[in-house]
Amino acid sequence: MVVPDDGARGISAKLLDRPDLLTVLRERIAGRPAVIEPWNVTTDEVAVALALDTPMNGGPSELWPLGFKSASRRLFRQAEVPVPVGVEEVHDSAEVAAAITAMRHDRPLLDRVVVKLDNSGAGEGNWTTTTRDEHGRELTTVELNAHIQAHAPAWFLTDLVAGGVVEELVTGPDLASPSGQAEIRPGRQVVVLATHEQVLGGASGQVFTGSRFPADSAYAAALAEHTAAVARRLADRGALGWVTVDFVAHRDTRGWQLVAVDLNLRKGGTTHSYAALRHLVPGSYDATRQRWVADSDGGPRYYRSSDAAGGPAWIGMDPADAVRAVTSSGLSFEGARGSGVVLHMFPALRGNGTIGVTAIGRSASEADELFDAVHAALDARVRTAG
Repeated sequence: MVVPDDGARGISAKLLDRPDLLTVLRERIAGRPAVIEPWNVTTDEVAVALALDTPMNGGPSELWPLGFKSASRRLFRQAEVPVPVGVEEVHDSAEVAAAITAMRHDRPLLDRVVVKLDNSGAGEGNWTTTTRDEHGRELTTVELNAHIQAHAPAWFLTDLVAGGVVEELVTGPDLASPSGQAEIRPGRQVVVLATHEQVLGGASGQVFTGSRFPADSAYAAALAEHTAAVARRLADRGALGWVTVDFVAHRDTRGWQLVAVDLNLRKGGTTHSYAALRHLVPGSYDATRQRWVADSDGGPRYYRSSDAAGGPAWIGMDPADAVRAVTSSGLSFEGARGSGVVLHMFPALRGNGTIGVTAIGRSASEADELFDAVHAALDARVRTAG
């Protein structure tokens, strides 16, 4: 079913404006087993579930703010999960400046920090800044306030009024951005579904663009333990459904260290790729061995995925041409082998020349090779069409 509304609102809000479409959905369900799998759970999703008299895999909508940045930092500490040095509940440049000054008590060498809007996701509500001048001198609280007002985007400061956090920007030569995924099931049952390495980009270097599965074995087990600890805290509050905890991993003299930096009380950027793996290669994630174990052959599976593969050269490409390029290059997913490429997010080709790609391999290197081959195949299609 297509809801004929190209506006920026969520699909649930659009459906609530179309009682005729809700009637069609009720008729299609017609008493058959059904469940709603929402991306987010807000009052709109709850209203749709009630209108359809259909159960929903998600917690109460009033728990939505638990995923905000200030609330999640408090939750991480309650779960005894490490967090970067930081301050919650800042609302303007003066409070950010005061927070940075307070953070120097724990981090005398503090340099760059990241300010995050409470209600934001995918790194798009993050703004980073230095706390020193060009000579390395600490900016005073007054100077920090002036610096923030002069350099932070106006829209950012406007949105910051609703709340945000300031955190030390974790840096170093050995740095990674892993995440853990868990599901809270009825009865407060917590199941670790997966771990990932996030691929970040964008102007800030903090915008989610894709992932690798599973996370590095050097810390994947600890990642799963921390994610489960956070999910159990959420389960105690009545949460249900998918939970993602994002981390920064950095290596020092003690080895790899993890700090939690974000909580998604919803599905996220890794949901599409994980669902593709789960349905195409049925199996389960073994948190002890840090791998996906296929039911068919007991072997491991890996993948490399992106929601935004491509670029300007692919703008306007017909989705059918993209599929044909992958198929003719021998990259399509093969059920017998349990490896290959699947595509999604076709409409983005029209606007910005990007497409979603999930490349599943029997080894990490095979997954990377398949992923890179998609770019080569679609680039060749563009040259042929030109």
